[in-house]
Amino acid sequence: MNKKLLKLLRPLRGRIVLAVVLSLIAAGIWMFWPLAYGRVIDKVVPSVPGQQPDFLYFTTGVPLLILGMLLVAFGHYLVWMFLTILIAALGQRFVFELRHRLYRHLMRLSLRFYSENTTGEIVQRLMADVGMIQRLLGPQVIQLVIDMIYLIGGISMMAYLNVRMLFIPLFFVPLYFLNYRHFRPKLRETHGRYRQYADFFVGHAAERLGGMELVKSYAKEHEEYHTFVDHQAEDAERWFATQDLHFRFSAMCNLITGFGASAVYLVGCAFVLHEQMTLGQVIAYCSYASWIFNPVVRLSQLSGELQVAAVSVERVFEYLDTEQEAPDKAGAPALPRAKGDVTFEDVCFEYEENQPVIKHVSLDVPAGTVVALVGHTGCGKTTLVNLLLRFYDTTSGTIRVDGRDIRDVRAASLLRQIGVVPQDPLLFTGTVRGNIAYGRPRASIDAVRAAARKAEIHDLIQSLPDGYESRIGPDGLKFSTGQKQQLAIARALILDPVILVLDEATASLDSHSEMLIQKALAHAMEGRTCFVIAHRLSTIVNADLIVVIDEGRILETGRHEELLEKEAGRYRALYEQQVARMRAAAPIRWGES
Repeated sequence: MNKKLLKLLRPLRGRIVLAVVLSLIAAGIWMFWPLAYGRVIDKVVPSVPGQQPDFLYFTTGVPLLILGMLLVAFGHYLVWMFLTILIAALGQRFVFELRHRLYRHLMRLSLRFYSENTTGEIVQRLMADVGMIQRLLGPQVIQLVIDMIYLIGGISMMAYLNVRMLFIPLFFVPLYFLNYRHFRPKLRETHGRYRQYADFFVGHAAERLGGMELVKSYAKEHEEYHTFVDHQAEDAERWFATQDLHFRFSAMCNLITGFGASAVYLVGCAFVLHEQMTLGQVIAYCSYASWIFNPVVRLSQLSGELQVAAVSVERVFEYLDTEQEAPDKAGAPALPRAKGDVTFEDVCFEYEENQPVIKHVSLDVPAGTVVALVGHTGCGKTTLVNLLLRFYDTTSGTIRVDGRDIRDVRAASLLRQIGVVPQDPLLFTGTVRGNIAYGRPRASIDAVRAAARKAEIHDLIQSLPDGYESRIGPDGLKFSTGQKQQLAIARALILDPVILVLDEATASLDSHSEMLIQKALAHAMEGRTCFVIAHRLSTIVNADLIVVIDEGRILETGRHEELLEKEAGRYRALYEQQVARMRAAAPIRWGES
Protein backbone atom coordinates (compact mmCIF):
# COMPACT_ATOMS: atom_id res chain seq x y z
CA MET A 1 0.00 0.00 0.00
CA ASN A 2 1.21 3.48 -0.83
CA LYS A 3 3.27 4.93 2.04
CA LYS A 4 1.59 8.30 1.58
CA LEU A 5 -1.80 6.63 1.91
CA LEU A 6 -0.68 4.96 5.13
CA LYS A 7 0.34 8.36 6.40
CA LEU A 8 -3.20 9.62 5.79
CA LEU A 9 -4.52 6.67 7.80
CA ARG A 10 -2.54 7.55 10.93
CA PRO A 11 -5.30 9.70 12.49
CA LEU A 12 -7.62 6.69 12.14
CA ARG A 13 -5.25 4.12 13.63
CA GLY A 14 -7.30 3.76 16.83
CA ARG A 15 -10.38 2.70 14.88
CA ILE A 16 -8.28 0.46 12.66
CA VAL A 17 -6.84 -1.34 15.70
CA LEU A 18 -10.37 -1.79 17.08
CA ALA A 19 -11.48 -3.23 13.75
CA VAL A 20 -8.58 -5.69 13.76
CA VAL A 21 -9.39 -6.78 17.31
CA LEU A 22 -13.02 -7.38 16.38
CA SER A 23 -11.81 -9.32 13.35
CA LEU A 24 -9.71 -11.55 15.59
CA ILE A 25 -12.74 -12.22 17.78
CA ALA A 26 -14.96 -12.93 14.78
CA ALA A 27 -12.42 -15.37 13.31
CA GLY A 28 -11.52 -17.04 16.60
CA ILE A 29 -15.16 -17.90 17.35
CA TRP A 30 -15.20 -20.50 14.57
CA MET A 31 -11.71 -21.93 15.04
CA PHE A 32 -12.57 -25.22 16.75
CA TRP A 33 -15.93 -26.02 15.19
CA PRO A 34 -14.64 -28.37 12.44
CA LEU A 35 -13.10 -30.53 15.18
CA ALA A 36 -16.44 -30.66 16.95
CA TYR A 37 -18.21 -31.65 13.73
CA GLY A 38 -15.67 -34.38 13.12
CA ARG A 39 -16.11 -35.76 16.62
CA VAL A 40 -19.89 -35.94 16.24
CA ILE A 41 -19.55 -37.74 12.90
CA ASP A 42 -17.12 -40.26 14.36
CA LYS A 43 -19.55 -40.95 17.22
CA VAL A 44 -22.63 -41.20 15.06
CA VAL A 45 -21.20 -42.84 11.91
CA PRO A 46 -19.21 -45.99 12.77
CA SER A 47 -15.82 -46.19 11.13
CA VAL A 48 -15.39 -49.94 11.93
CA PRO A 49 -17.67 -52.53 10.29
CA GLY A 50 -20.20 -53.96 12.76
CA GLN A 51 -19.72 -51.16 15.27
CA GLN A 52 -22.99 -49.70 16.56
CA PRO A 53 -23.64 -45.91 16.49
CA ASP A 54 -23.52 -44.10 19.84
CA PHE A 55 -27.24 -43.28 20.07
CA LEU A 56 -26.83 -41.75 23.52
CA TYR A 57 -24.27 -39.28 22.18
CA PHE A 58 -26.56 -38.60 19.23
CA THR A 59 -29.47 -37.69 21.51
CA THR A 60 -27.39 -35.54 23.87
CA GLY A 61 -24.28 -34.34 22.05
CA VAL A 62 -25.90 -33.29 18.81
CA PRO A 63 -28.55 -31.03 20.43
CA LEU A 64 -25.82 -29.44 22.53
CA LEU A 65 -23.74 -28.96 19.39
CA ILE A 66 -26.66 -27.34 17.58
CA LEU A 67 -27.32 -25.06 20.57
CA GLY A 68 -23.66 -24.11 20.67
CA MET A 69 -23.70 -23.38 16.95
CA LEU A 70 -26.68 -21.08 17.39
CA LEU A 71 -25.01 -19.23 20.25
CA VAL A 72 -21.74 -18.89 18.36
CA ALA A 73 -23.57 -17.79 15.19
CA PHE A 74 -25.44 -15.15 17.19
CA GLY A 75 -22.24 -13.92 18.81
CA HIS A 76 -20.51 -13.90 15.43
CA TYR A 77 -23.42 -11.90 13.99
CA LEU A 78 -23.16 -9.27 16.74
CA VAL A 79 -19.41 -8.92 16.32
CA TRP A 80 -19.71 -8.75 12.53
CA MET A 81 -22.50 -6.18 12.75
CA PHE A 82 -20.42 -3.84 14.92
CA LEU A 83 -17.41 -4.49 12.71
CA THR A 84 -19.35 -3.64 9.52
CA ILE A 85 -20.67 -0.39 11.00
CA LEU A 86 -17.18 0.52 12.19
CA ILE A 87 -15.63 -0.16 8.78
CA ALA A 88 -18.35 1.78 6.97
CA ALA A 89 -17.80 4.78 9.24
CA LEU A 90 -14.03 4.41 8.88
CA GLY A 91 -14.27 4.38 5.08
CA GLN A 92 -16.55 7.42 4.98
CA ARG A 93 -14.32 9.34 7.37
CA PHE A 94 -11.26 8.53 5.29
CA VAL A 95 -12.98 9.58 2.04
CA PHE A 96 -14.11 12.81 3.69
CA GLU A 97 -10.58 13.61 4.86
CA LEU A 98 -8.96 12.68 1.55
CA ARG A 99 -11.42 14.68 -0.57
CA HIS A 100 -11.12 17.58 1.87
CA ARG A 101 -7.33 17.53 1.56
CA LEU A 102 -7.39 17.12 -2.23
CA TYR A 103 -9.94 19.89 -2.76
CA ARG A 104 -8.03 22.25 -0.47
CA HIS A 105 -4.85 21.48 -2.41
CA LEU A 106 -6.63 22.07 -5.73
CA MET A 107 -7.68 25.50 -4.51
CA ARG A 108 -4.02 26.37 -3.95
CA LEU A 109 -2.72 25.30 -7.34
CA SER A 110 -1.89 27.84 -10.01
CA LEU A 111 -3.79 28.70 -13.18
CA ARG A 112 -1.13 26.77 -15.10
CA PHE A 113 -2.45 23.55 -13.53
CA TYR A 114 -6.00 24.32 -14.64
CA SER A 115 -4.88 25.19 -18.14
CA GLU A 116 -3.11 21.81 -18.42
CA ASN A 117 -5.91 19.67 -16.92
CA THR A 118 -9.55 19.59 -17.97
CA THR A 119 -12.35 20.12 -15.49
CA GLY A 120 -13.69 16.65 -16.26
CA GLU A 121 -10.36 15.02 -15.40
CA ILE A 122 -10.07 16.96 -12.15
CA VAL A 123 -13.62 16.02 -11.09
CA GLN A 124 -12.96 12.37 -12.00
CA ARG A 125 -9.98 12.22 -9.67
CA LEU A 126 -11.74 14.12 -6.93
CA MET A 127 -14.85 11.91 -6.97
CA ALA A 128 -14.36 8.60 -8.82
CA ASP A 129 -10.73 7.89 -7.88
CA VAL A 130 -11.18 8.83 -4.24
CA GLY A 131 -14.27 6.60 -4.19
CA MET A 132 -12.18 3.77 -5.61
CA ILE A 133 -9.61 4.24 -2.86
CA GLN A 134 -12.42 3.86 -0.32
CA ARG A 135 -12.58 0.20 -1.30
CA LEU A 136 -9.21 -0.24 0.39
CA LEU A 137 -11.01 0.28 3.68
CA GLY A 138 -14.16 -1.65 2.80
CA PRO A 139 -15.43 -4.86 4.43
CA GLN A 140 -13.36 -6.96 2.02
CA VAL A 141 -10.17 -5.64 3.63
CA ILE A 142 -11.40 -6.69 7.07
CA GLN A 143 -12.34 -10.01 5.48
CA LEU A 144 -8.71 -10.19 4.40
CA VAL A 145 -7.59 -9.81 8.03
CA ILE A 146 -10.02 -12.57 9.06
CA ASP A 147 -8.82 -14.73 6.19
CA MET A 148 -5.22 -14.39 7.33
CA ILE A 149 -6.30 -15.58 10.77
CA TYR A 150 -8.19 -18.48 9.17
CA LEU A 151 -5.14 -19.28 7.06
CA ILE A 152 -2.82 -19.50 10.04
CA GLY A 153 -5.40 -21.32 12.16
CA GLY A 154 -6.25 -23.73 9.35
CA ILE A 155 -2.62 -24.69 8.77
CA SER A 156 -2.13 -25.23 12.52
CA MET A 157 -5.23 -27.43 12.89
CA MET A 158 -4.37 -29.47 9.78
CA ALA A 159 -0.90 -30.09 11.12
CA TYR A 160 -2.51 -31.23 14.38
CA LEU A 161 -4.86 -33.68 12.58
CA ASN A 162 -2.37 -35.10 10.07
CA VAL A 163 0.88 -33.37 9.29
CA ARG A 164 1.60 -35.73 6.36
CA MET A 165 -1.38 -34.41 4.41
CA LEU A 166 -0.34 -30.80 4.91
CA PHE A 167 1.83 -30.84 1.80
CA ILE A 168 -1.26 -31.18 -0.45
CA PRO A 169 -2.88 -27.77 0.19
CA LEU A 170 0.52 -26.14 0.59
CA PHE A 171 1.46 -27.43 -2.85
CA PHE A 172 -1.42 -25.51 -4.44
CA VAL A 173 -0.93 -22.22 -2.54
CA PRO A 174 2.04 -21.04 -4.69
CA LEU A 175 -0.09 -21.52 -7.80
CA TYR A 176 -2.38 -18.71 -6.62
CA PHE A 177 0.55 -16.34 -6.31
CA LEU A 178 1.91 -17.33 -9.73
CA ASN A 179 -1.54 -16.58 -11.15
CA TYR A 180 -1.53 -13.22 -9.37
CA ARG A 181 1.94 -12.33 -10.66
CA HIS A 182 0.84 -13.21 -14.19
CA PHE A 183 -2.26 -10.99 -14.15
CA ARG A 184 -1.01 -8.16 -11.90
CA PRO A 185 0.77 -6.02 -14.56
CA LYS A 186 -2.08 -6.56 -17.04
CA LEU A 187 -4.70 -5.49 -14.49
CA ARG A 188 -2.74 -2.38 -13.57
CA GLU A 189 -2.05 -1.38 -17.18
CA THR A 190 -5.62 -2.05 -18.38
CA HIS A 191 -7.21 -0.12 -15.54
CA GLY A 192 -4.75 2.73 -16.04
CA ARG A 193 -5.78 3.03 -19.68
CA TYR A 194 -9.46 2.80 -18.74
CA ARG A 195 -9.21 5.56 -16.11
CA GLN A 196 -7.25 7.75 -18.51
CA TYR A 197 -9.91 7.38 -21.21
CA ALA A 198 -12.66 7.95 -18.62
CA ASP A 199 -11.01 11.32 -17.87
CA PHE A 200 -11.16 12.24 -21.54
CA PHE A 201 -14.73 10.95 -21.94
CA VAL A 202 -16.11 12.86 -18.96
CA GLY A 203 -14.11 15.98 -19.84
CA HIS A 204 -15.36 15.96 -23.42
CA ALA A 205 -18.98 15.55 -22.33
CA ALA A 206 -18.68 18.31 -19.71
CA GLU A 207 -17.07 20.63 -22.26
CA ARG A 208 -19.83 20.10 -24.82
CA LEU A 209 -22.63 20.48 -22.28
CA GLY A 210 -21.01 23.64 -20.95
CA GLY A 211 -20.75 25.01 -24.50
CA MET A 212 -24.27 24.13 -25.56
CA GLU A 213 -24.88 27.62 -26.90
CA LEU A 214 -22.05 27.15 -29.41
CA VAL A 215 -23.22 23.63 -30.27
CA LYS A 216 -26.73 24.85 -31.02
CA SER A 217 -25.45 27.91 -32.90
CA TYR A 218 -23.83 25.59 -35.44
CA ALA A 219 -26.65 22.98 -35.34
CA LYS A 220 -24.18 20.32 -34.23
CA GLU A 221 -26.51 18.48 -31.83
CA HIS A 222 -26.77 15.41 -34.07
CA GLU A 223 -23.00 15.16 -34.63
CA GLU A 224 -22.22 15.72 -30.97
CA TYR A 225 -24.70 13.00 -30.00
CA HIS A 226 -23.01 10.47 -32.29
CA THR A 227 -19.59 11.56 -31.06
CA PHE A 228 -20.80 10.94 -27.51
CA VAL A 229 -22.08 7.49 -28.49
CA ASP A 230 -18.73 6.64 -30.10
CA HIS A 231 -16.85 7.76 -27.01
CA GLN A 232 -19.22 5.83 -24.77
CA ALA A 233 -18.72 2.71 -26.89
CA GLU A 234 -14.95 3.09 -26.57
CA ASP A 235 -15.32 3.61 -22.82
CA ALA A 236 -17.49 0.47 -22.54
CA GLU A 237 -15.00 -1.52 -24.61
CA ARG A 238 -12.17 -0.56 -22.30
CA TRP A 239 -14.31 -1.37 -19.27
CA PHE A 240 -15.14 -4.81 -20.66
CA ALA A 241 -11.44 -5.38 -21.24
CA THR A 242 -10.81 -4.83 -17.53
CA GLN A 243 -13.73 -7.11 -16.60
CA ASP A 244 -12.45 -9.82 -18.96
CA LEU A 245 -9.12 -9.78 -17.15
CA HIS A 246 -10.87 -10.00 -13.78
CA PHE A 247 -12.97 -12.93 -15.03
CA ARG A 248 -9.96 -14.87 -16.31
CA PHE A 249 -8.04 -14.13 -13.13
CA SER A 250 -10.94 -15.33 -10.91
CA ALA A 251 -11.63 -18.35 -13.12
CA MET A 252 -8.03 -19.49 -12.78
CA CYS A 253 -8.25 -19.07 -8.98
CA ASN A 254 -11.39 -21.20 -8.89
CA LEU A 255 -9.77 -23.85 -11.08
CA ILE A 256 -6.81 -24.13 -8.70
CA THR A 257 -9.22 -24.35 -5.77
CA GLY A 258 -11.18 -27.16 -7.45
CA PHE A 259 -8.05 -29.22 -8.08
CA GLY A 260 -6.76 -28.58 -4.57
CA ALA A 261 -10.02 -29.53 -2.81
CA SER A 262 -10.33 -32.69 -4.93
CA ALA A 263 -6.79 -33.71 -4.05
CA VAL A 264 -7.46 -33.27 -0.32
CA TYR A 265 -10.65 -35.37 -0.51
CA LEU A 266 -8.98 -38.15 -2.50
CA VAL A 267 -5.95 -38.44 -0.25
CA GLY A 268 -8.16 -38.18 2.84
CA CYS A 269 -10.31 -41.06 1.62
CA ALA A 270 -7.17 -43.12 1.05
CA PHE A 271 -6.10 -42.47 4.65
CA VAL A 272 -9.55 -43.61 5.84
CA LEU A 273 -9.29 -46.85 3.84
CA HIS A 274 -5.91 -47.52 5.42
CA GLU A 275 -7.43 -46.70 8.86
CA GLN A 276 -4.94 -43.87 9.39
CA MET A 277 -7.71 -41.28 9.79
CA THR A 278 -11.37 -41.38 10.74
CA LEU A 279 -14.15 -40.09 8.53
CA GLY A 280 -14.81 -37.27 10.97
CA GLN A 281 -11.16 -36.24 10.91
CA VAL A 282 -11.17 -36.17 7.10
CA ILE A 283 -14.28 -33.97 7.02
CA ALA A 284 -12.73 -31.65 9.62
CA TYR A 285 -9.50 -31.68 7.61
CA CYS A 286 -11.37 -30.70 4.44
CA SER A 287 -13.07 -27.86 6.34
CA TYR A 288 -9.72 -26.56 7.47
CA ALA A 289 -8.38 -26.96 3.92
CA SER A 290 -11.12 -24.59 2.76
CA TRP A 291 -9.74 -22.17 5.34
CA ILE A 292 -6.57 -22.18 3.25
CA PHE A 293 -8.00 -22.26 -0.26
CA ASN A 294 -10.82 -19.73 0.21
CA PRO A 295 -8.68 -17.07 1.93
CA VAL A 296 -5.94 -17.46 -0.68
CA VAL A 297 -8.56 -17.10 -3.45
CA ARG A 298 -10.01 -13.99 -1.82
CA LEU A 299 -6.50 -12.67 -1.21
CA SER A 300 -5.67 -13.14 -4.89
CA GLN A 301 -8.91 -11.51 -6.02
CA LEU A 302 -8.54 -8.66 -3.54
CA SER A 303 -4.97 -8.17 -4.71
CA GLY A 304 -6.39 -7.67 -8.19
CA GLU A 305 -8.82 -5.08 -6.85
CA LEU A 306 -6.00 -3.44 -4.96
CA GLN A 307 -4.13 -3.04 -8.24
CA VAL A 308 -7.16 -1.19 -9.57
CA ALA A 309 -7.27 0.96 -6.44
CA ALA A 310 -3.51 1.49 -6.72
CA VAL A 311 -4.07 3.19 -10.08
CA SER A 312 -6.50 5.58 -8.37
CA VAL A 313 -4.04 6.14 -5.51
CA GLU A 314 -1.34 7.14 -8.01
CA ARG A 315 -3.74 9.46 -9.83
CA VAL A 316 -4.89 11.19 -6.63
CA PHE A 317 -1.38 11.61 -5.27
CA GLU A 318 -0.20 12.90 -8.63
CA TYR A 319 -2.37 15.92 -7.86
CA LEU A 320 -1.52 16.02 -4.15
CA ASP A 321 2.19 15.97 -5.04
CA THR A 322 1.79 18.87 -7.48
CA GLU A 323 3.54 21.77 -5.82
CA GLN A 324 2.06 25.21 -5.49
CA GLU A 325 3.56 27.54 -8.05
CA ALA A 326 3.49 30.64 -5.86
CA PRO A 327 3.23 29.50 -2.23
CA ASP A 328 3.37 31.87 0.71
CA LYS A 329 6.63 31.96 2.59
CA ALA A 330 6.55 30.42 6.05
CA GLY A 331 5.50 33.05 8.56
CA ALA A 332 4.81 35.67 5.87
CA PRO A 333 2.93 38.65 7.34
CA ALA A 334 -0.26 40.14 5.96
CA LEU A 335 0.01 43.19 3.73
CA PRO A 336 -1.33 46.21 5.62
CA ARG A 337 -3.84 48.48 3.95
CA ALA A 338 -1.81 49.82 1.04
CA LYS A 339 -1.70 53.21 -0.64
CA GLY A 340 -1.37 51.62 -4.08
CA ASP A 341 2.20 52.31 -5.24
CA VAL A 342 3.18 49.47 -7.63
CA THR A 343 6.69 48.89 -8.94
CA PHE A 344 7.95 46.33 -11.45
CA GLU A 345 11.72 45.90 -11.15
CA ASP A 346 13.39 44.09 -14.08
CA VAL A 347 10.63 41.47 -14.13
CA CYS A 348 11.07 38.36 -16.27
CA PHE A 349 8.71 35.40 -16.54
CA GLU A 350 8.44 32.21 -18.57
CA TYR A 351 5.76 29.52 -18.63
CA GLU A 352 8.13 27.04 -20.24
CA GLU A 353 11.87 26.94 -19.63
CA ASN A 354 13.87 29.12 -22.01
CA GLN A 355 10.68 30.56 -23.53
CA PRO A 356 10.35 34.00 -21.87
CA VAL A 357 6.97 35.71 -22.00
CA ILE A 358 7.87 38.83 -19.97
CA LYS A 359 11.33 40.26 -20.61
CA HIS A 360 13.00 42.71 -18.24
CA VAL A 361 9.96 44.87 -17.54
CA SER A 362 10.52 47.84 -15.23
CA LEU A 363 7.65 50.17 -14.44
CA ASP A 364 6.88 52.60 -11.63
CA VAL A 365 3.17 53.22 -10.98
CA PRO A 366 2.42 55.78 -8.25
CA ALA A 367 -0.73 55.36 -6.17
CA GLY A 368 -3.86 56.60 -7.90
CA THR A 369 -2.44 56.23 -11.41
CA VAL A 370 -4.56 54.81 -14.22
CA VAL A 371 -2.29 52.63 -16.34
CA ALA A 372 -3.40 51.24 -19.69
CA LEU A 373 -1.60 48.18 -21.06
CA VAL A 374 -1.87 47.95 -24.85
CA GLY A 375 -0.44 45.73 -27.53
CA HIS A 376 -1.28 42.90 -29.89
CA THR A 377 -2.93 39.73 -28.58
CA GLY A 378 -0.36 37.53 -26.85
CA CYS A 379 2.11 40.32 -26.17
CA GLY A 380 2.07 39.72 -22.38
CA LYS A 381 -0.49 42.23 -21.05
CA THR A 382 -2.57 39.70 -19.10
CA THR A 383 0.51 37.83 -17.92
CA LEU A 384 1.94 41.01 -16.42
CA VAL A 385 -1.28 41.58 -14.45
CA ASN A 386 -1.38 37.91 -13.37
CA LEU A 387 2.10 38.35 -11.90
CA LEU A 388 0.80 41.28 -9.86
CA LEU A 389 -2.07 39.06 -8.66
CA ARG A 390 0.50 36.37 -7.79
CA PHE A 391 -1.19 33.77 -9.91
CA TYR A 392 2.43 33.07 -10.79
CA ASP A 393 5.73 34.18 -9.27
CA THR A 394 8.26 36.01 -11.39
CA THR A 395 11.12 34.00 -12.86
CA SER A 396 13.39 36.89 -11.93
CA GLY A 397 12.94 40.46 -10.81
CA THR A 398 10.60 41.88 -8.20
CA ILE A 399 7.10 43.34 -7.98
CA ARG A 400 6.48 45.67 -5.05
CA VAL A 401 3.35 47.18 -3.56
CA ASP A 402 4.11 50.18 -1.33
CA GLY A 403 7.76 49.12 -1.43
CA ARG A 404 7.11 45.57 -0.17
CA ASP A 405 7.96 42.54 -2.28
CA ILE A 406 4.61 40.81 -2.87
CA ARG A 407 6.34 37.43 -2.38
CA ASP A 408 7.10 38.41 1.23
CA VAL A 409 3.44 38.87 2.23
CA ARG A 410 0.48 36.50 2.31
CA ALA A 411 -1.15 36.31 -1.11
CA ALA A 412 -4.67 36.45 0.36
CA SER A 413 -3.92 39.78 2.07
CA LEU A 414 -2.70 41.16 -1.28
CA LEU A 415 -5.70 39.91 -3.26
CA ARG A 416 -8.15 41.36 -0.75
CA GLN A 417 -6.87 44.78 -1.81
CA ILE A 418 -7.15 44.15 -5.55
CA GLY A 419 -10.45 44.17 -7.44
CA VAL A 420 -10.58 42.31 -10.75
CA VAL A 421 -13.16 42.76 -13.51
CA PRO A 422 -12.52 40.15 -16.24
CA GLN A 423 -13.63 40.50 -19.83
CA ASP A 424 -15.77 37.35 -19.59
CA PRO A 425 -17.25 37.37 -16.06
CA LEU A 426 -18.49 34.21 -14.38
CA LEU A 427 -21.52 34.17 -12.11
CA PHE A 428 -21.99 31.26 -9.72
CA THR A 429 -25.30 29.54 -9.12
CA GLY A 430 -26.85 31.28 -6.13
CA THR A 431 -28.36 34.62 -5.23
CA VAL A 432 -27.54 38.01 -6.71
CA ARG A 433 -26.45 39.15 -3.26
CA GLY A 434 -24.17 36.12 -2.88
CA ASN A 435 -22.50 36.79 -6.22
CA ILE A 436 -21.84 40.45 -5.47
CA ALA A 437 -20.58 39.65 -1.96
CA TYR A 438 -18.41 36.72 -3.12
CA GLY A 439 -15.21 38.46 -2.02
CA ARG A 440 -16.85 39.66 1.25
CA PRO A 441 -19.35 36.96 2.28
CA ARG A 442 -20.23 38.82 5.50
CA ALA A 443 -20.85 42.15 3.81
CA SER A 444 -24.07 43.84 4.88
CA ILE A 445 -26.92 44.29 2.45
CA ASP A 446 -26.25 48.04 2.53
CA ALA A 447 -22.69 47.43 1.31
CA VAL A 448 -23.99 45.15 -1.43
CA ARG A 449 -26.49 47.75 -2.55
CA ALA A 450 -23.83 50.48 -2.53
CA ALA A 451 -21.59 48.39 -4.80
CA ALA A 452 -24.53 47.70 -7.12
CA ARG A 453 -25.34 51.41 -7.33
CA LYS A 454 -21.75 52.16 -8.34
CA ALA A 455 -22.08 49.53 -11.06
CA GLU A 456 -25.35 51.11 -12.20
CA ILE A 457 -27.33 47.88 -11.72
CA HIS A 458 -29.17 48.53 -8.45
CA ASP A 459 -32.41 49.56 -10.14
CA LEU A 460 -32.47 46.42 -12.26
CA ILE A 461 -31.91 44.18 -9.24
CA GLN A 462 -34.63 45.93 -7.29
CA SER A 463 -37.06 45.23 -10.13
CA LEU A 464 -36.49 41.46 -9.86
CA PRO A 465 -39.20 39.44 -8.05
CA ASP A 466 -36.93 38.66 -5.09
CA GLY A 467 -34.58 41.61 -5.41
CA TYR A 468 -31.10 40.84 -4.15
CA GLU A 469 -32.22 37.34 -3.10
CA SER A 470 -33.15 36.42 -6.69
CA ARG A 471 -31.53 33.19 -7.86
CA ILE A 472 -28.98 33.09 -10.66
CA GLY A 473 -28.99 29.98 -12.81
CA PRO A 474 -25.97 28.06 -14.11
CA ASP A 475 -23.49 30.44 -15.78
CA GLY A 476 -25.76 33.42 -15.09
CA LEU A 477 -28.30 32.50 -17.75
CA LYS A 478 -30.90 34.88 -16.33
CA PHE A 479 -28.78 37.94 -17.15
CA SER A 480 -27.54 39.42 -20.38
CA THR A 481 -23.82 39.68 -21.06
CA GLY A 482 -23.81 43.35 -20.17
CA GLN A 483 -25.69 42.76 -16.91
CA LYS A 484 -23.26 40.01 -15.96
CA GLN A 485 -20.44 42.49 -16.54
CA GLN A 486 -22.12 45.01 -14.28
CA LEU A 487 -22.51 42.41 -11.53
CA ALA A 488 -18.82 41.54 -11.89
CA ILE A 489 -17.94 45.21 -11.48
CA ALA A 490 -20.08 45.40 -8.34
CA ARG A 491 -18.33 42.27 -7.04
CA ALA A 492 -14.96 43.99 -7.46
CA LEU A 493 -16.07 47.31 -5.98
CA ILE A 494 -17.51 45.79 -2.80
CA LEU A 495 -13.94 45.00 -1.75
CA ASP A 496 -13.14 48.72 -1.75
CA PRO A 497 -9.90 47.77 -3.51
CA VAL A 498 -6.75 49.84 -3.46
CA ILE A 499 -5.82 48.47 -6.89
CA LEU A 500 -8.35 47.85 -9.66
CA VAL A 501 -7.71 45.58 -12.66
CA LEU A 502 -10.01 46.00 -15.67
CA ASP A 503 -9.69 43.59 -18.57
CA GLU A 504 -11.59 45.65 -21.17
CA ALA A 505 -14.52 45.74 -18.76
CA THR A 506 -16.86 47.44 -21.22
CA ALA A 507 -16.03 45.41 -24.32
CA SER A 508 -19.18 43.30 -24.14
CA LEU A 509 -21.64 46.11 -23.42
CA ASP A 510 -24.04 47.88 -25.71
CA SER A 511 -23.68 51.63 -26.13
CA HIS A 512 -26.24 52.49 -23.42
CA SER A 513 -24.76 50.05 -20.87
CA GLU A 514 -21.25 51.14 -21.79
CA MET A 515 -22.16 54.74 -21.07
CA LEU A 516 -23.50 53.74 -17.63
CA ILE A 517 -20.46 51.63 -16.79
CA GLN A 518 -17.98 54.21 -18.02
CA LYS A 519 -19.65 56.70 -15.71
CA ALA A 520 -19.58 54.22 -12.81
CA LEU A 521 -15.95 53.32 -13.45
CA ALA A 522 -14.96 56.94 -13.58
CA HIS A 523 -16.10 57.29 -9.96
CA ALA A 524 -14.79 53.84 -8.94
CA MET A 525 -11.31 54.56 -10.31
CA GLU A 526 -10.90 57.80 -8.39
CA GLY A 527 -8.13 57.52 -5.83
CA ARG A 528 -7.24 53.97 -6.90
CA THR A 529 -4.35 52.53 -8.83
CA CYS A 530 -5.90 51.06 -11.97
CA PHE A 531 -4.50 48.65 -14.54
CA VAL A 532 -6.60 48.62 -17.70
CA ILE A 533 -5.92 45.90 -20.26
CA ALA A 534 -7.09 47.74 -23.37
CA HIS A 535 -8.10 46.33 -26.72
CA ARG A 536 -10.02 49.37 -27.97
CA LEU A 537 -7.63 52.28 -27.70
CA SER A 538 -10.48 54.78 -27.77
CA THR A 539 -11.38 53.72 -24.20
CA ILE A 540 -8.01 54.67 -22.67
CA VAL A 541 -7.24 58.06 -24.22
CA ASN A 542 -7.59 59.69 -20.78
CA ALA A 543 -5.30 57.23 -18.97
CA ASP A 544 -2.52 58.75 -16.87
CA LEU A 545 -0.01 56.35 -18.39
CA ILE A 546 -0.17 54.18 -21.49
CA VAL A 547 2.28 51.28 -21.65
CA VAL A 548 2.85 49.70 -25.06
CA ILE A 549 4.00 46.09 -24.84
CA ASP A 550 5.28 43.86 -27.61
CA GLU A 551 6.67 40.33 -27.23
CA GLY A 552 6.95 40.77 -23.47
CA ARG A 553 8.89 44.05 -23.57
CA ILE A 554 7.86 47.62 -22.90
CA LEU A 555 8.34 49.59 -26.11
CA GLU A 556 6.79 52.95 -25.17
CA THR A 557 5.23 54.74 -22.20
CA GLY A 558 3.44 58.07 -22.00
CA ARG A 559 0.07 59.78 -22.27
CA HIS A 560 -2.13 59.48 -25.34
CA GLU A 561 -1.14 62.85 -26.81
CA GLU A 562 2.57 62.26 -26.19
CA LEU A 563 2.56 58.87 -27.89
CA LEU A 564 0.66 60.15 -30.92
CA GLU A 565 3.38 62.73 -31.50
CA LYS A 566 5.93 59.96 -32.18
CA GLU A 567 5.78 59.54 -35.95
CA ALA A 568 7.35 56.07 -35.97
CA GLY A 569 5.87 55.04 -32.64
CA ARG A 570 4.16 51.70 -32.13
CA TYR A 571 1.19 53.23 -30.26
CA ARG A 572 0.56 55.72 -33.07
CA ALA A 573 0.58 52.87 -35.59
CA LEU A 574 -1.86 50.83 -33.50
CA TYR A 575 -4.16 53.81 -33.01
CA GLU A 576 -4.21 54.73 -36.69
CA GLN A 577 -4.94 51.11 -37.64
CA GLN A 578 -7.98 51.04 -35.34
CA VAL A 579 -9.24 54.40 -36.60
CA ALA A 580 -8.86 53.24 -40.21
CA ARG A 581 -10.80 50.05 -39.49
CA MET A 582 -13.61 52.02 -37.85
CA ARG A 583 -13.87 54.38 -40.86
CA ALA A 584 -13.83 51.45 -43.29
CA ALA A 585 -16.71 49.75 -41.48
CA ALA A 586 -19.49 51.38 -43.55
CA PRO A 587 -23.08 50.59 -42.56
CA ILE A 588 -24.80 47.80 -44.49
CA ARG A 589 -27.56 48.96 -46.83
CA TRP A 590 -30.01 46.14 -47.27
CA GLY A 591 -31.27 45.47 -50.77
CA GLU A 592 -28.24 46.95 -52.57
CA SER A 593 -26.21 44.67 -54.82
